[in-house]
Amino acid sequence: MSMKLHRTGLNRDSVFGYTCNQCILCCRFKTIQLNPYEVARLARNRQVTTTVFIEQYTGSGGTVLAANDDGTCVFLGSEGCDVHADRPLVCRLYPLGRRVSFTGDETFAQVACDEGCRGVFHEKGTVRQYLDEQGAFPFMDAADRYLALLRHLLENLMENESGPAESEAVRHVVNDVTGGAMEHDALVWNDMDRVLREHGRTKGAEIPESLEQRMIIHINAVRLWADDSRGGPAGGAQQNE
Repeated sequence: MSMKLHRTGLNRDSVFGYTCNQCILCCRFKTIQLNPYEVARLARNRQVTTTVFIEQYTGSGGTVLAANDDGTCVFLGSEGCDVHADRPLVCRLYPLGRRVSFTGDETFAQVACDEGCRGVFHEKGTVRQYLDEQGAFPFMDAADRYLALLRHLLENLMENESGPAESEAVRHVVNDVTGGAMEHDALVWNDMDRVLREHGRTKGAEIPESLEQRMIIHINAVRLWADDSRGGPAGGAQQNE
């Protein structure tokens, strides 16, 4: 769902403050995009694997959080967000939006809140302070790492344009990362637990408990697959299930 921008061109040192009064209007009729780190955080919160989480709580193969029939977030409970400690970055940023270009330039924008929202804006802080209060920095780091992965995959795609099979394989991944059309199990690469299981089986690597370390191994596994252009962890995982 597109949102009207109220202030644009903000940076981390821009004056900004917002106090949420838990009216939960922002938990309705929103498209909450997810990267694999956010899926892994939410899966751990629900005590399921990322494979199960993607199947039960997402759409578009794991790139978008599911919603109820009335438009509310699937995790909106009677007392608010049921996964608040592990909520995705877009939820932490609200009412800010963050944009990072392929060259790494970062800007923020303040969006207009939903009609009737009881949140209060103020000028007693900065964007940086607000991000820290919302615990956004680990999620921003993860988002930047997956953006770098996307850049790598795009570069790989251009370099392998002369090889139809390799080009098509990488194109599928790029399509999936950017939320394009999904087919069958095209987004298996996005399933961190599944990729790590296959990576451990083929490389003999141990899977760490830390989600941050798991994320790094996951990204490296996908990069290796793209660089090798041999069908990838998704294909291997499908063959062995």
